[in-house]
Amino acid sequence: MESYPAARAAVEAGVPWLALRVVLDPLGTSLPAFTREPRGSYLGPALAHALSGPRAVVELVQLAGRARRAGASLELALRRLGEAIVPLEART
Repeated sequence: MESYPAARAAVEAGVPWLALRVVLDPLGTSLPAFTREPRGSYLGPALAHALSGPRAVVELVQLAGRARRAGASLELALRRLGEAIVPLEART
């Protein structure tokens, strides 16, 4: 999916690669429609979505919380992965 173009470029360049991903929309929920297309900025569409009603505001607050937790999970995974890879590189 989103990782494929980067993985393909890495393989074609002969560069080892690894993808770490998190899921923001748990089963039974979906992301707001404005998030489904790549944009330079999501601020305007997010504000327009929030103005559509109180439920939309709650949805965005929940999404922001999930995004913060996802970012923290990725950061932790990268730190742990880095700690595991450095000793491997020292052996070569």
